[in-house]
Amino acid sequence: MMQCDDVFKARITENLSKLKDRPAKQLDGHRYAAVALTVADEGFGADLSGLPSFDTWQRRAALILTRRSSKLKDHPGQWAIPGGSLDTGETAEDTALSPF
Repeated sequence: MMQCDDVFKARITENLSKLKDRPAKQLDGHRYAAVALTVADEGFGADLSGLPSFDTWQRRAALILTRRSSKLKDHPGQWAIPGGSLDTGETAEDTALSPF
């Protein structure tokens, strides 16, 4: 398991820097999308049925997921990485950080 520490942060930063200057690909009729991969300490756990909880703070790295609304047309109720398709006028950062 990876610990959520400065070594892990440096590794993520190094890997992301390799993507910085990559050219955008042609989409052939598809839409651009963006997601936010958010890494945090596992902490005391997710406090959800079926998942472990802990008495002490856990430093293991964990990803933040969102649960899609059951009222959405596409993929209702599914667990997802935050983000989605870019709307006109949105930046990749806007899309990645939007709740839906």
